[in-house]
Amino acid sequence: LAQGAGRHQADQDPDRLDAVPAQELVRDRASRGPRKWRRIWVDAGGRLFEGERMIALKNDPIWRRISRFGYPYPPFDYNSGMGLEDVLRPEAIALGLLAPDQEVQPERLDFTAGLQRQPAITEPRLRAAVLRSLGDDYEFADDILRKRPAA
Repeated sequence: LAQGAGRHQADQDPDRLDAVPAQELVRDRASRGPRKWRRIWVDAGGRLFEGERMIALKNDPIWRRISRFGYPYPPFDYNSGMGLEDVLRPEAIALGLLAPDQEVQPERLDFTAGLQRQPAITEPRLRAAVLRSLGDDYEFADDILRKRPAA
């Protein structure tokens, strides 16, 4: 997940996204229990190109819909063996994924959104020390240590 998240974040650079706005779901390695990815793709609303190629813009909702984990990057399922290959802008335009002058807007993910822990810290001075060490972005709410929602 960390490797996929890192690549996704790097791919959101506006200049890179302009040059390489799309990606193709491809088999990276063999899997002991291969899934029917074309069926999964189509059932999730994805379009096939040339009869079998699974291609979409990098920020298309299809990537989250095919993911068992809800992320727009691999791995899309446990031991799936599936990965991504870049699709350059001229090919994405030729496939009709975007217009020649269309910009693809970067997607910013907050990798700590929803992060919370329920530590067994009931002593007020210790809680205060924990919060001081983490900074103003964290709070205890209903005995759960969590990152404050973005304002």
